[in-house]
Amino acid sequence: MADKTMKERFKGLVAPIPGVFDGKGEPDLGMMERLADWYIAAGAHGFFVLGSQGQGAACTIAQRKAIAEAVVRRVAGRVPVIVQVGAVDPYSSMELAAHAKAIGADAIGVVGPYYYSDRNEWELIEQHKQVDAAAGLPMLLYNNPQYSGYPTPPAMMAKLREAIPNVFGSKLANGNLGQARTYIRTLGDDFVIFIPIDMMLPGMLVGVNGSIA
Repeated sequence: MADKTMKERFKGLVAPIPGVFDGKGEPDLGMMERLADWYIAAGAHGFFVLGSQGQGAACTIAQRKAIAEAVVRRVAGRVPVIVQVGAVDPYSSMELAAHAKAIGADAIGVVGPYYYSDRNEWELIEQHKQVDAAAGLPMLLYNNPQYSGYPTPPAMMAKLREAIPNVFGSKLANGNLGQARTYIRTLGDDFVIFIPIDMMLPGMLVGVNGSIA
């Protein structure tokens, strides 16, 4: 699945649309729809929904579904939408992945299962395979060791890509240019890499696709 088409489709500045909530703690879907319009008008090349800034891990399953539906519906195909579906347990991730496909998301993002940071490679690969089977959508690996509790080094990411052809790239939440280049050398020039915004422009000179920021 990771090919030149994916490199062209998922690139540039992808907005991690923030989670907005009302006074009762429920998602303010109307505000998030207006934010989607604002980001597109400002030139965003895509959206990453329900990541760290989107408060995905702090939401209920129902809230995550409602937010994903609102953003995908509002964007209406104008730019690609990646819905982050990672969770501690595989069942929630599988349910959210299937939902992302049903509502028309362009791809799913998957942070590895957090809290239990001592899972071995086999467990991590199997959980990602289960999530992939539930959606069959392009999958962006969300490498965020600050919150997951562990990194996904290039060799492990290569194993995930080999096991799951739908894996097309990764967001390196805390990556730098040297790390990004190592991932690209290991996984190939067709592998999509997003790095922090302050390194996006120099990163694009060495093969990085953009930033989710």
